[in-house]
Parts: sequence; C-alpha cells; structure tokens
Amino acid sequence: MDLKLLDPADDDQLMFLLEALHPEYWDALDRDEEIVVDGEPVNPRLHVALHQAVARQILAGDPPEAWQTAQRLAGLGYDWHNIMHMIAAVVSDDVYRARAIVKTCGSRSFRRLRAGGPAPAARRAFR
Repeated sequence: MDLKLLDPADDDQLMFLLEALHPEYWDALDRDEEIVVDGEPVNPRLHVALHQAVARQILAGDPPEAWQTAQRLAGLGYDWHNIMHMIAAVVSDDVYRARAIVKTCGSRSFRRLRAGGPAPAARRAFR
C-alpha cells in the first residue's frame, strides 16, 4: 500500500499510517499486548496514540506551538520520529497531570454526593 495516498485528516487513516510507521510493534498491536524495548515495558497502543495526538495538534495548528516546536527541532537536525517523541513527552505529561487533577476532584465530588450534597460542578451547571 502506498502510504502517501492516506489522508492524515481522517482519524482511521492517520492511525493506520502511524501504525505502519512502527513495524516493530505490529505483532504486539495485533495481540494488544505490551512489549519490552531496551529493558523497559512499552504499550504499543499508547505509543501510537501519543503519536496520533501530536499529529492531530500539528495538523490542526492547535496549539500553534506544536508546529512551531516541530519546525524548530527539525531545524536543529532532529528527525521526524524523534521530534514526535519529544512533543509526545509534553503531551503525555499534560495528560498525566490532567488525569491526576480529575481523579482528585472526582473523588472529592463523589464524597460530597455520597454525603448528600451536590458536587460543585453540578451546582454550577444547573443554575
């Protein structure tokens, strides 16, 4: 298949393209399992999903800093795959922090609900 014919604006085709660019993960992706790379566990599905998140940011120009950063790193001589990894590290950190915030806030809200009071977000949403 000629990967150049794929439309990166289509989520399914973008995912297919990104998986195609990672032949070392094909078997693990098919089996939906983690693998060990350089002694570290790797979730190939998460790896490709982070590539997809970065690609979407760059294609959408949102945030604009994603594309600006990719251009700057390319100008410094980094290859495209490593650029994607560098930006994905930032995305991954943001997702981790957001997850921690939601988990904490969600726990507090559920404790309030369990105690008989509405969660703050529910009070705001239904005014």
